[in-house]
Amino acid sequence: MTSAELLQRLWLPSLAVVAAICVLFVLPRLLRRHFGAGVAYAAWWVLPVAVIASLLPARTVETAPVVQAVAVTDIVQPIVAVPVAEADHSLAWLLLWCAGALCMAWRLWHQQRRFEAALGHVRPRGEDLWQAESRHGLPALLGALRPRIVLPDDFEQRYDARERGLMLAHERQHLRRRDHLANLAVAAVRCVFWFNPLVHLAAARFRHDQELACDQAVIAAHPDSRRAYGEAMLKTLMAERQAPLGCHWGFSHPLKERVMQLKTPAPRAWARRLGVAAVATLTLGAGVAVWSAQPARAVTRAAVPVAASAAAPAATGEHYHIVLDLRTDGQPPARFEAGGRFGSRFDLKHRDGRGNEIRVDGNVRRAGPDRFDVALVLQRNGVSVGKPRLIVARDAPGAVKIGEEGADGRFEGIELAMRVDDTPPPPPPAPPAPPAPPSPQDAIAPPAPPAPPSPPAHAAPPAPPAPACSTRSSACSRTTSKAQARIQLSPAGGHHVRTRREDPRF
Repeated sequence: MTSAELLQRLWLPSLAVVAAICVLFVLPRLLRRHFGAGVAYAAWWVLPVAVIASLLPARTVETAPVVQAVAVTDIVQPIVAVPVAEADHSLAWLLLWCAGALCMAWRLWHQQRRFEAALGHVRPRGEDLWQAESRHGLPALLGALRPRIVLPDDFEQRYDARERGLMLAHERQHLRRRDHLANLAVAAVRCVFWFNPLVHLAAARFRHDQELACDQAVIAAHPDSRRAYGEAMLKTLMAERQAPLGCHWGFSHPLKERVMQLKTPAPRAWARRLGVAAVATLTLGAGVAVWSAQPARAVTRAAVPVAASAAAPAATGEHYHIVLDLRTDGQPPARFEAGGRFGSRFDLKHRDGRGNEIRVDGNVRRAGPDRFDVALVLQRNGVSVGKPRLIVARDAPGAVKIGEEGADGRFEGIELAMRVDDTPPPPPPAPPAPPAPPSPQDAIAPPAPPAPPSPPAHAAPPAPPAPACSTRSSACSRTTSKAQARIQLSPAGGHHVRTRREDPRF
């Protein structure tokens, strides 16, 4: 269990203690008047039952998984803050709580030791009686684990036999009822809830009701000794200080009220039984009320994968879908969408252009046909600025403004516009698939090497010389057609020579 959880487990009982004490400041007086002091003393069982009920496990409520809000970027790209762990001061508060409890325990122990030291030497006098060298605050039942009745040094001289018998009957009544253990429990409650002044006031009222209940039990057993009982009270010297674990006969209880009670007739048996039944019913009802007031422990069902949930449509009417347009200090709006089952919470975080962190925490419930109850908690930089709650009709706009409008007409604050319906929330967009690695077949071939340069063109060979004239002819007056030579490149790069053509007359 963490320090925060332990602190929470201690904080809830403290609230139960405050509620029970407020009831017990009024209830015992009414019960004492109608059913007697014993029934009024039994009403203090409400306090431990309320504390125990607050420590019992709270009821569980099954909730749907919280749907994370997805920012829509069609208006503006919001900067969604990454969740940052807030400073946890629970350990410091828990240490302070423990330090205060230890200080209160030391104080009560010191008071007990001082009272016992002031008694001087205590010697045994009988089977359960001890006699001290002091007289203030005695007789008294002292000790929690080993209780003993301690008498003053002048017990025989100050009181007569009848008064001594009544006083011993009073202290033995404390011992029979285990009031010393009740005082030990009260001391423990004062240590745990040392910071609550109501607890210390209630401890004094508890001791007063304890003495009144014991007085009534003794008078019921000795109905003819009321006067002697009152005289014994008046003869007792008041103690200057109280032993936290002691049951004092003469501690500074309101003696007037104790003496006045001696004139009150003891309640009838049927009245006591009726009072005990009323107290038992009240105690049981207080325990159930405290246990029911605990916040329910939410148990979240396992989330369904997005692919599976997209294939199976959810039942319309069980989910809400809310679209929020958030604007701060006149800056461009940011749009968010959230959804889930009715009653489930959503949590949005947004950082505006000025670096302010805006947090919107809320839930949506049905408020009737086509009407939705939207409860929000708006925070700015960790400070709550408002807890608006509004009823929004289906597909009708709702708006919240928290701030003030400046002289230039610009609104400085938080503006929130929303639309709500009961359709399932849209699934978040699937992340883009990473590019597939190139396959070996699709690999790009390396570039071909450049073609070698073609060889240079050769010059045409010179034409062969013309043949000599025949000797038969006397003159070489022939006209020779000039040979024409054309050079063409063959496909293989060689030369194709067109031969000359001779005159057909030769």
